[in-house]
Amino acid sequence: MPKDSKPKQVQQILRDYLHNLDSIRESMEPLMTMAWIMHRSADKEHLETLEEHGELIEDDGKSKKFEIPVENYRQVQKKRTRSSRASRALDFLPRLILISFVSEYDAFLGKLISHFHERIPSLLKTSEKKLTVSEILEFDDFEDVKDRVLEAEVESLLRKNHAEQFSWLEGRFSIELRKGLDRWPIFIELIERRNLFVHTDGVISSQYINVCKANGVDLSDVKAGGQLKASKPYLVDAYKCLYEFGVKLTHVLWRKCWRDEFKAADDNLQEITYDLLVEEKSELATRLLKFAVDTVPRHSSDVARRIFIINLAQAYLFGGKDDLCAERLQKEDWSACGLDFQICVAVLARNFESAANLMHEIGDSGPIRKQDYLEWPVFREFRQEKGFYSAYESIFGEAPVFEEEHSTDEREKPDNES
Repeated sequence: MPKDSKPKQVQQILRDYLHNLDSIRESMEPLMTMAWIMHRSADKEHLETLEEHGELIEDDGKSKKFEIPVENYRQVQKKRTRSSRASRALDFLPRLILISFVSEYDAFLGKLISHFHERIPSLLKTSEKKLTVSEILEFDDFEDVKDRVLEAEVESLLRKNHAEQFSWLEGRFSIELRKGLDRWPIFIELIERRNLFVHTDGVISSQYINVCKANGVDLSDVKAGGQLKASKPYLVDAYKCLYEFGVKLTHVLWRKCWRDEFKAADDNLQEITYDLLVEEKSELATRLLKFAVDTVPRHSSDVARRIFIINLAQAYLFGGKDDLCAERLQKEDWSACGLDFQICVAVLARNFESAANLMHEIGDSGPIRKQDYLEWPVFREFRQEKGFYSAYESIFGEAPVFEEEHSTDEREKPDNES
């Protein structure tokens, strides 16, 4: 396999995982909204049917009781059943979303570990999986034997609980993964909550309590026998946690195993965090950029390190933490850096007059292209300034505008018949 294709495999595994998480996250709100609308509609229809075909005999302000003639009971029963099912859907849809989030994480972990073992065959030497002679003789060659051992190894890992999985990873790769991982209790709790949704209808078990306590989860409001739910804010936080864990786990193992791929790893982490800044996901961007700046022990170059710092500063700024933005930038000497870094520092300090002057100095063929001025999130506030408009028009001879084309999608409505 060509060397340059290897890091792309790690990138693709991570990218697919994040894409799947994002897809669930973006579908979450419309699905929950639609479930709520269906619930309200079904409940309204039930009440209207009761009012039309029954006689009100009791009303305490919270509920109403009707007397229904036998000939109208079937109509009322249909509406009641529909209302009950819609109400139930409103309850279990958030559970399905959390289950889907964790399922994506589990699938991602299996693919990631398989990839590392495929690229580092020596890792299998520590495997405790054994095959009998008769099992070995069933295979055509030794590569098939290794594939079977690897498959069994991954299956065994995924059957462990998630705390045990991290212990296994730390032992297999001789690395600390949980040190400084402040979201660890949140990660463990959401995994255990997902297990309750799958196995106990959300009813709190002693196992949930024991595992959570062992991992530092705050259980002050939790009692055995109670029933857990998953609110929208809870699901959003679960998404963020699993997103963060996937990126950090991938990069810690990647940089540990292949030190000659720091450039590819830096490029990948820059791409992920840049996209988060573009999408204005400041909290996630901040957590991952702090990891890139303060935890990653080595970068491919000083330029890569400084790009992470600039992006962390803007994550702070756009997250409403102006003081942390300024503090982070002041820790570095930017005077010897290129004009591309200097203009970013200027706009983050909101020194827009200096930034406009630097635009003229960079000109139309410098390190920042005209499209970069329009797209880079670091220039978000600067683009609202008159100085930016005048400088852009002076340098490029045109107004700072985008061109975008839209073609009407004339596909027919999908057929809903089975």
